[in-house]
Amino acid sequence: MDIFTAVERKNQRELKRILAAAPGAARTIDCWGRTALMLACVEGEARFVELLLPWSDAAASDRDGVTALMLAAFGHPRCVELLLPVSDPLARDTDGWTALMWAASSGSEQCVTLLLPHSDATAATDSGMTALDIARKHDQLAQAQQIRRHLVAQGDASLLSAPVRTDNARMQPLAPGQG
Repeated sequence: MDIFTAVERKNQRELKRILAAAPGAARTIDCWGRTALMLACVEGEARFVELLLPWSDAAASDRDGVTALMLAAFGHPRCVELLLPVSDPLARDTDGWTALMWAASSGSEQCVTLLLPHSDATAATDSGMTALDIARKHDQLAQAQQIRRHLVAQGDASLLSAPVRTDNARMQPLAPGQG
């Protein structure tokens, strides 16, 4: 069994055996350029992330520029917590997306909360979309409010009067003091 199969099958004993015999296996990449750490993040397997992290390059990216932190940000807060100290939350994939943008699209309030203090919420993708725009586009209204409040707290007063979509039918501005 190879390291990817061990992670896919959630076989912790086999993963430990592989890492004990060949720790460098953690840096092996598949045909997409992904590592076992990235696969563990896709699966949301924090215990596998913990095992792989000492042997892995957390900054590695696949052929699309996607990092383990970006994959974890898509709904796996414990994995984000493990990766944040050793990853670059400002890293961008080939479309200009950051981990915060991935979290904003996923619907994970916890991931957005974890990433906001370490991210540039004003950063835009190659197509000009910010994390706030992405949250709105994906109907992640709670995440949009989180990001908006963060931006207001950081001094972007222009957002106080900007409409926020509160449901599918109407737009409502955030009242002063709700920031």
